[in-house]
Amino acid sequence: MENYIISRRSFFTRSLPELSIIAGILAVISACQASEEDDKAESTASGGDCSTNGTSTSIGANHGHELTIPAADVDAGAEKTYNIQGSGGHNHTVTITAAQFTSLQNNEGVSVSSSSASSHAHTITVNCA
Repeated sequence: MENYIISRRSFFTRSLPELSIIAGILAVISACQASEEDDKAESTASGGDCSTNGTSTSIGANHGHELTIPAADVDAGAEKTYNIQGSGGHNHTVTITAAQFTSLQNNEGVSVSSSSASSHAHTITVNCA
C-alpha cells in the first residue's frame, strides 16, 4: 500500500514537465488571440480629402510593411495592386478595386486584406488624409 502514496513534493516534482508544457500551450493560445486582435486595423472613417491629399493607411499587425496610395491613383479610379513589402522582409500585395477607389473619391475609408505570405495576411485600412 505504501508504494501508492505519493508525497506532495514528489507529485509536483514529477508533474513539473507536464505543467511546463501546459503553461507553454496557454502562452501560445494567448499570443494567437493577441495577434488576432492586433491584426485588426483601425476602423474606416470618412473625412479628409483623398483626391487632394491622397490617403493615410493603417496596417494591422504590421512589422515593417508600407502602403502609399497617391491622390493620382484615387483620381484615376482604376483597380490597382500594390506591393507593401517595406522593411517587412517579405512581400504582400494589396488590391484596391475600382469600387473601393470610388469610395475613396467620395472621401470614405475602405478596408482590405493583403495577400498571404509567410503564413499570414494583414488587414489594411485606407482613409483620406
